[in-house]
Amino acid sequence: MQTFLNSVIRFRWIIAIIILLLTLFKASSLKNLEFEGSYRIWFGEESKILKEYDKFRSIFGNDDVITIAFRDEDGIFSKKALHTIDNITQKLWQTHYIARVDSLTNYQYVHADEEYPDEVVVEDFIEDIESYTPKELQNKEEIALGEDIIVDKIISRDGKTTMIVGRMIPKAGDDPEVSFKLRNAVLERVFNNLCHHRVIVEMIA
Repeated sequence: MQTFLNSVIRFRWIIAIIILLLTLFKASSLKNLEFEGSYRIWFGEESKILKEYDKFRSIFGNDDVITIAFRDEDGIFSKKALHTIDNITQKLWQTHYIARVDSLTNYQYVHADEEYPDEVVVEDFIEDIESYTPKELQNKEEIALGEDIIVDKIISRDGKTTMIVGRMIPKAGDDPEVSFKLRNAVLERVFNNLCHHRVIVEMIA
């Protein structure tokens, strides 16, 4: 042991230079280091499961979404709030990487025709906002809060918060850069138009 220690002390500068060179050599390879957080790293390129899942996504869409939580303390069933919700919905439709948008205004409301009860009507839940009277808006709120399929999903039980959900195109969420670009684009579009409302934007992959 003493001989080893003496050798280290004797050739300490040579050892230090060798360690430095080895460190620099290893560090140079870090430029090729990449982070891959996708589930695809666990499957081979020829994986049957992966191919079937990709085919499924290409047909039925993506499970990666961006959600916008919109809140109005006076309730979302006012013309001002509904115009804002509709505006966000339209902006998301125009955003790159977004394949589909689900919101309170374009929710597909299925109901019986008042004049012809045997006929089923499917329409956007909110259409011509300016045409609604206060009584009709109140009626819309009562209908929405009675729809189990959207309560606590698109609309909160107190009628003050709603969710606008943008579903991304297939494989868009696999690239972290796309997620950041999309989030920044949505933030810019949303907050340029919302200065008096509380809004939360979240990516879910």
